[in-house]
Amino acid sequence: MSSNERRRYFRINETVGLSIQLLGADGSADSAIGFAPSAAQLIAKNDKKIERLLGDLSQHNPTAAELMSLLNDKIDDLSSALAIESHLLDRIAHRAQEVNISACGLAFNHEELIAEGSRIRLELTLYPEETKVRSDGVVVSCELMAGESENYYCRIDFLGMPSRDQETLIQFVVQSQSVQLKERQGHLN
Repeated sequence: MSSNERRRYFRINETVGLSIQLLGADGSADSAIGFAPSAAQLIAKNDKKIERLLGDLSQHNPTAAELMSLLNDKIDDLSSALAIESHLLDRIAHRAQEVNISACGLAFNHEELIAEGSRIRLELTLYPEETKVRSDGVVVSCELMAGESENYYCRIDFLGMPSRDQETLIQFVVQSQSVQLKERQGHLN
């Protein structure tokens, strides 16, 4: 995005929910920063093999097969409960934090260094309506903050944001800026 295009958009400081996921070189999701694979994904990979072995076991020892089937059902129930919990954690993962944002990018404090040029996937939650906006982005810079030993200031340019999400973000920025200007004028009077 050219510097002239950047100047067309308002830039504000606002609190949003922010979730970041690193992307691999091929553009696929590499890893969520600070998150592990879901328990359901780890457990499901062995389901077919378990079913086949339970069928074999039931021919030789029906009691043991029934016990193993009950244990498998218990693990499936636990996996379902963890999946629900994981969904709740994903909602919490949108950590509310102050960002400097416009329709073409954002900047924020972050506790981890993200290499310049890294591709990331962002999901923003715009308050108070909790509207979701998604986009890929590229890290323009991520520098240690002056006077800090553990926090970085990261600048991200949005890449390929869907036009619907960009329009939502523009409306959010304009409305937020309007509210901020009214508050400043109220303090001056």
